[in-house]
Amino acid sequence: MMASCKHSKVDFETIIPSPGQELRLYIAVNQGLIYYLIKKQDIVVGWSNLYASDQAVDSALLWKHFSTDTKPGIQKKLPKQIQETIYGENPHNEAEIGFKTNSEDNFTFYLQFIVSDNGIAFRFKLPETAGNNALAYTEIVLHKDLAPWKMDMETSSNDEKPFVITAGLPVTFISGKSAKLNIFEVPAGNDTIIHDFNDTEDQKYFFTSEDFTMQDDFLYSSWRVLKIVE
Repeated sequence: MMASCKHSKVDFETIIPSPGQELRLYIAVNQGLIYYLIKKQDIVVGWSNLYASDQAVDSALLWKHFSTDTKPGIQKKLPKQIQETIYGENPHNEAEIGFKTNSEDNFTFYLQFIVSDNGIAFRFKLPETAGNNALAYTEIVLHKDLAPWKMDMETSSNDEKPFVITAGLPVTFISGKSAKLNIFEVPAGNDTIIHDFNDTEDQKYFFTSEDFTMQDDFLYSSWRVLKIVE
């Protein structure tokens, strides 16, 4: 795992580059937790946690990798909003990575990734059995080397928790070194992104989603799209 990670020993790691090698997406399982990192010249998004769960079971379960399917150099029609925003007519690389728990229920889920020179998109693929209990969790750690980061939109605070702010998607972050990170969903949902200022080590944000659609006996979340402008 790259030096920016807190733990050097990992159970699984893979790198998905963009077709032009301008961007690299790192995926790792470290001590049972799933992380991703995005690098485009500089590290833009540091090691950030991803997971999905059936809320009827323990959400604190540990994960392990069990499958990887990659498709390099693909050029095909993507969801319209993704194509218009970060991919256009350019080729992209795809990957589907499977994870499972070592619990008795053996819950599994997949992460599907699209990687372009301009950014990434990913979504969660869960078994139909998760039903109305399906949950997807996405963390975004804005890397400190590009700090300070500013959220370029209106936010709201929680009176009961004054150090927590929320903002609806889409949202744009602007770094102190002029890089921009645009985050949105395809199709657009009602998710909000949350920043807990009690965590002072990194600028960490997260959002969860319970909105899934059924297709071919699987539940799919919206695409989370992270576009990088430098």
